[in-house]
Amino acid sequence: MRQGKPITYQTPQELQNQSFDRDYQVNVVEPVVYNPETESLDRMVQPGTVAKQDEIITHLPLNDENRLKVSTLPGMPEVCSGVLTTTAAAATEITGTGCVGGTAYIAVDVSRASNVMFSLQNTGTVNMAAGQFAIEASLDSTNGTDGTWIGIQAVRSNANTIVTNTGTLTANVGLGPGFGFEASVNANMWFRLRVTTNVTAGAAAKWTILRGAYATEPIPAAQSHAVTLTSTTIRMTTASGLTRHHKKSTADTNLTVVKASAGQIGTAHIYNNTAAIKFIKFYTKATAPNLATDTPVEVYPLAPNSMTRLSFNDIGDTFATGISYAITGGIANNDTTAIGADEVIVNIHYS
Repeated sequence: MRQGKPITYQTPQELQNQSFDRDYQVNVVEPVVYNPETESLDRMVQPGTVAKQDEIITHLPLNDENRLKVSTLPGMPEVCSGVLTTTAAAATEITGTGCVGGTAYIAVDVSRASNVMFSLQNTGTVNMAAGQFAIEASLDSTNGTDGTWIGIQAVRSNANTIVTNTGTLTANVGLGPGFGFEASVNANMWFRLRVTTNVTAGAAAKWTILRGAYATEPIPAAQSHAVTLTSTTIRMTTASGLTRHHKKSTADTNLTVVKASAGQIGTAHIYNNTAAIKFIKFYTKATAPNLATDTPVEVYPLAPNSMTRLSFNDIGDTFATGISYAITGGIANNDTTAIGADEVIVNIHYS
């Protein structure tokens, strides 16, 4: 807080506790500490820094939530590696933080990883012609040894092949099989490779596992698959195009057959040339409808002195048996109210 009395009325101790505020051109009180070596009061500064008048020593960058900003780059975990040979032998040559080995397996901590890439090199003295490895993860393991382990999917790096076991791998001395694997480990705590079929005697399967910090899609190959057709969609397009149907109403209910077999309506344009509403009713029939006993599958009102447009794109409005219609003056399914001649014009495109 600012001193409330003039400088001339302040004691030497009060003057010692002040510094000059250049922005406001006034003396202000600031925190001070007692220095036992010099027996004086000093300004409070960060350890190891030299205070300068009217200078901000350090600013820590904060984000819009008042949290300290950190690097936007992901962490770079160490590579994990180890050698596996048989279902009875312990893993050897384990390297990398968060990487452990046990009988027939290598495990790596993936609690902060989203995916892993792993590949094999034969570091033995003879060519490797046998050896299979299970690909597993655990939701509850605390050290890579305990917990429940489940098989997970991985995809080969050179093909859209999804596996839960590497299959038999072959590799000449000093080389690998020519491909690796990638697996999603989202929400898992540990990942491991476990020998299920012994490696060729004299060969050594050295696995290298790299954890990925970037979020990725679970298994890209799983999203690329053949589509199995389970139903047939009959499309409107034909070599000869659509067939036209045109009719001007007569002085009756206009019982009409458009097509005497299965078909689709692509579009219909129907004009009501009167001041009263009319109704067009469609039936899936190969013969003229019977208004007293047949039930229309679709009914459309025709507004007075207006054009009604129906469009079913290229798929079409399907009629399984045939396409027929009636035009009446009432909305009821069994209405038999006749309309007048030339009161309605019907244009239908069908196949």
